[in-house]
Amino acid sequence: MLSMNNNQEKIPMRRHRLPGVDSYDVTADELDHIEHEVSQVGLDFSFGSMTLTAFISFMITLLTVEIKSTNILTGFRAIAIATGILTFYFAMRKRRDRLSQ
Repeated sequence: MLSMNNNQEKIPMRRHRLPGVDSYDVTADELDHIEHEVSQVGLDFSFGSMTLTAFISFMITLLTVEIKSTNILTGFRAIAIATGILTFYFAMRKRRDRLSQ
C-alpha cells in the first residue's frame, strides 16, 4: 500500500508479474536514425492531412458557391490548386518513406 503525505489517504496498488522482458542492443546512431525517420513520417502525415482538409474545403466552396468577384475566384482557385499539389506531394513522400522501410 502507498500512503500520501498530504492528507494521509491510502491508495491500494496492485502489481502484475511479467512473464519476461525482451532486450535489444541498439547503438546511439541507430536510435538517432529511427528518431529522425519517425519524426519525418509524422511530419509528412500532419502536413498532408492539413493540406487535404484545406483542398477539400476550397473545392467545396468553388463547386457550391457562386463567386462574382474575379479576384476572389482567382484566389480561391489558386489556393485550391496549391493545396491539391501539396497534398499530392506529402502523400507521395509518406508513401515513399513507407515503401523504403
